[in-house]
Amino acid sequence: MAGAQPQRLRVLSLLPAATDIVQCLGLSHLLVGRSHECDAEGCLSVPSCTESRFGEPDQLSSREIHDANSTSGAGLWEAAFGMGPQAAAAVEWGLSPYRTDPRLIRELQPDVVLTQVQTGHGALDQSEVGDRLSECVGKPVRIVHMDPQNLEDVWGDFLQVANALHEPEKGRVAVEQMKDRIRLVQGLAKGRQKRRVLCLQWMDPLFAAGAWVPELLSLAGGESVAAEAGGPSVALTEESLTEVRPEVVIFAICGCDLKQSVKEVTSAAKRGILEHVERVKVGKLAMAVVNAAKLFSRPGPTLVESLEVIAEVLYPESQPFGHRGKLWTSLELLQST
Repeated sequence: MAGAQPQRLRVLSLLPAATDIVQCLGLSHLLVGRSHECDAEGCLSVPSCTESRFGEPDQLSSREIHDANSTSGAGLWEAAFGMGPQAAAAVEWGLSPYRTDPRLIRELQPDVVLTQVQTGHGALDQSEVGDRLSECVGKPVRIVHMDPQNLEDVWGDFLQVANALHEPEKGRVAVEQMKDRIRLVQGLAKGRQKRRVLCLQWMDPLFAAGAWVPELLSLAGGESVAAEAGGPSVALTEESLTEVRPEVVIFAICGCDLKQSVKEVTSAAKRGILEHVERVKVGKLAMAVVNAAKLFSRPGPTLVESLEVIAEVLYPESQPFGHRGKLWTSLELLQST
């Protein structure tokens, strides 16, 4: 009919970073659903479509969460699919890193899903999950798969989300604005001596953060001493730590806010987990705990705040961004021996 208005795009975001990107683009009004971990401003009024795959994480220890995540997915896929993949099972276990509610997804009728498809160690591929999703919903659905490993990938995710939401220019503008803020931090680091930084993303067992985190450390004037840019997180043993020799330790515990992170690190220290870090330090060890529910582990707009926090930790005399006490705090846990 002449003059009819096009229907508004219906967007389902199943990753916190993806929801952050949608909010950054000024497109939160398109969201019809989210994951239970999404907390960006403007998204909490839409339904949550997911839950943890292994119960309530706050009732598990770090070791128990690690073991649950590390367990082979073969049993889950076998239980979910039986003799062959069904649409509901593929959506429930394959559509996101969480357990997803296929009934609610069907009710929400999304046009675009922003997510990280789980293929069950090769049991399915991304196209099969997409086909099962369309079958479940009853119409074609576009999946935007996001699995960045470095900052360039993150900027690419901004652009592919903006393109999928029919606002490519908003994506380009957002990326340029973030790069401007990165250049400001680089200017602060210019001419300063690089400091050796160990960024820990898990406490039991100890894991050093990889992917984009070593890039952030380098941009802020640090040097990652355990993991490589674009590489995986690195498990640390007492033996491997002898080569680390950090000057600064940043605790960025995946999924933990500032209060939870301080509690987790304090508990680890009491159990003696950090004693070998103290033994291989270089000089006086500076330590900081960050809100990693928002920073470091979420590959979206908050990576710029993550970079600013690193700069504040490395150069406490400048404090140019005002994040201390809000997004991070210093920690005096380990005493010099």
